[in-house]
Amino acid sequence: MSNAAFPARNELRAWLDGFDAVHAADAQAARGNPTGSATAIRLALALMTAIWEANGGRVPVDPLRDREVAAVRATWARLRAGWDR
Repeated sequence: MSNAAFPARNELRAWLDGFDAVHAADAQAARGNPTGSATAIRLALALMTAIWEANGGRVPVDPLRDREVAAVRATWARLRAGWDR
């Protein structure tokens, strides 16, 4: 039984195979022409700019990362407090 909201199994497999083919082609092209460091940095900055613009000029909020950072800071605070004894 097919649901209009979801693709059929064979359609989904074909779609995923397309991604695999693109990835394989990209990997092959990269092996023959590796990206230099300047190009890699330029691409990373362009990606960061795109994310910034897509979020209306705001840094996306990541609650999990915020909790992890708070936990690390709390651990360091406990370590520092014990170090002074």
